[in-house]
Parts: sequence; structure tokens; C-alpha cells
Amino acid sequence: MAWEKPSSDHPVWCAVKDGKNDAPTAQSVDCVTKDPKDSGPQMALMQTAADKGMATDAPVAMIPAVLDYQKFDSQDALGHFLVKQYKIRTPHDLTSCEVCHR
Repeated sequence: MAWEKPSSDHPVWCAVKDGKNDAPTAQSVDCVTKDPKDSGPQMALMQTAADKGMATDAPVAMIPAVLDYQKFDSQDALGHFLVKQYKIRTPHDLTSCEVCHR
């Protein structure tokens, strides 16, 4: 399936993952095209059991952390969010001579 820009009919949800600062920036953001609140009862049960310290069938490392997803229905808003999270420099900074000539 080809990428479709976010719209009110096809929103995109993105969340910033906590923890690994040494991970590549592209892996620090999780974006999905389906509402993460509707992830299903099994995921909810695993998270609830893990939160209460109960044993689950899945190892702790495999239980995904609960992320705070933000809904985007505008390509512009999603772009500004990703620019900030990926730490992309401004056009002025990128076209500066100091980028290449250090």
C-alpha cells in the first residue's frame, strides 16, 4: 500500500519512545495508521498484568510500553512533529557554509 498523507479520513498517530538515546532517531518515533486505543483486548490484558506485577506469557522485554500517541490529520502538522523529533536542522542551518566547511 502506498503512503497516503494524513487527513481527517485517514489520520496518523505518532508517539515518542522513551529510553534509548543511543538509538537512531528514526527508531525513536512510532507512527501507526490505526488508532492505538483499539489495539485489542490481548494487548490491554498484557499491559494490565505487567503494570500490576503479575506474570504473563510474554517476557518483560517483549511487552510494549504504553506510549502517548498524538493524532495527526494534517501533513504539515505531522511534518513539523517529525522535524522536531528527528532533530532536523532548519533550512538556514542546512544551507550554511559551515555545514560542509567546518
